[in-house]
Amino acid sequence: MKTFSGILLVATIAGTAHAQFSRTGPEWTTSAMDAQRSRSVPADVQITPETAKDFQLLWKVPVQNKGELSEPVQVNTFIAYTGFKALTVVGGTNAIFSVDYDLGRTYFDKHFTSTSKACPIALAGPIGRLTPLVPPPVTGTGRKGGYHSSVSAPGAGVNLGEVSRARPVAAPVPAPASTQTPAPANAPAPNGPAIGGASGPGGIPADNKPITGPVRTGPAPGTGLYKGSQPLFYVTTDGILHGISQGSFKELHKPAPFLPAGTGVASLIDVDDIIYASTANNCGPASDSVYALDVSHPVVSGMDPNSPQPAPTKWQSSTGPIVGIPAFTESGILNVATPKAIAQLEPKTLTHRLDIPAPTGTTFTSQPVIFRDESSKEQLAITTADGRIHVLSATAAAGTPDITSATENNFKPNALTTFESEGTRYLLATDTTATTGTIHAYKLTSTALEPAWTSATINTPSAPIAISGVVFVLSKGTHKTNATLYALDATTGKPLWNSGTQITSPVTTSALSFSPGQITFATADNTIYAFGLKIPTQ
Repeated sequence: MKTFSGILLVATIAGTAHAQFSRTGPEWTTSAMDAQRSRSVPADVQITPETAKDFQLLWKVPVQNKGELSEPVQVNTFIAYTGFKALTVVGGTNAIFSVDYDLGRTYFDKHFTSTSKACPIALAGPIGRLTPLVPPPVTGTGRKGGYHSSVSAPGAGVNLGEVSRARPVAAPVPAPASTQTPAPANAPAPNGPAIGGASGPGGIPADNKPITGPVRTGPAPGTGLYKGSQPLFYVTTDGILHGISQGSFKELHKPAPFLPAGTGVASLIDVDDIIYASTANNCGPASDSVYALDVSHPVVSGMDPNSPQPAPTKWQSSTGPIVGIPAFTESGILNVATPKAIAQLEPKTLTHRLDIPAPTGTTFTSQPVIFRDESSKEQLAITTADGRIHVLSATAAAGTPDITSATENNFKPNALTTFESEGTRYLLATDTTATTGTIHAYKLTSTALEPAWTSATINTPSAPIAISGVVFVLSKGTHKTNATLYALDATTGKPLWNSGTQITSPVTTSALSFSPGQITFATADNTIYAFGLKIPTQ
């Protein structure tokens, strides 16, 4: 009995400690990776330009869903009743699906009962997790050869003295953003050898004393109810917000009214216990809006069910449809693009601060991305219909771009990705016509955006993601053709690999996501795919 209690204590403490510690580095917790919408991860032990040629299909898992599937989010490590687990989680129509991404097996499915019809053009409900406003420090990340404690050396078990001293820490000084570039057609097919690796050492300040273990690079701990539990948030078609345990898939709090029934949800993110949702253009009764709800409220948490039900706050666009999804500054300011302006909103209250108007004679065509430049200033980048990328201060009240790329004829950018490589900031823009497009890469200097490379033509290209020196992009396919995944060298655009004919369906509502050593996404036939590098699994 004494031994059992000790094991239970270790599991409980270590499970709670996941809010502060991450086995494998940055986690893809929301649409476009992070609050800044960078779509990039600076480092991964497994993925490099040299190893990309060895990518292969790791697993594909079909799920029982009645609509489309969303962009995956990742849970890098937690302690479940069966031991350490790491999950890829995807939202469907009134359903959540999870796959153990180390084993390629279904972990949990959860289906919700809702009589409300989903918006016809938004049948995939996105998943949102607790997401830090400040990008975490850069450390080596990747899947290891086997599971181990997230707060001790491999094989050393959990040091209870170290865990008990750990405390939520203030947000770290912002680190350099990310790394990568785009894709063409026809590179070698996958066939990879086993590759292993280990994270670099680090330390977490707790009570001003150094402790051993990796630098915390997962989501920042919450300040209210969910300090260690980190639920998966999801909105059903009746507009109800659900907070689901990542381990048991049980409800962690009372389901809360959040959006009007039938609203199409474009994005969902938890920032400091405030859930933000943006809604899709012309989709349901609350289109082109942003909603916020405090999930630490006693009613939502279930701690005081007799308290008045909190009402969500709402902002609705007055300058046209929302382009993409909101991007956050490190102080929590929301930046919401429409064709005519970028609206800046206060956190939690969604009070309108100011509009940054689009340049005369053109309109905005992408959601903003936010990053720190070489002088550590917070900058915002966005594309316009005249074929330009504009970079401006993310914190100044003015709207004049600091740097603007040259106009490119017949260039219609509609998505942005940003990363950093060897001290150079890159911006990737997706150029899309009706069915084909290219990826354009630019280097940002103190005075200019300089063209770096352009990919070969890609049919229906997705927004690219940049992972550890490699850019991944999907040719999404059509109702007559299947999707193809491409890997490109992030700094040169050189084709490194493609998936050939291994994907047997197009990609519609999903998007690319990253878990250590893997690229994941979902297809229109309700199958979740993972491509990556084979490593030994214990």
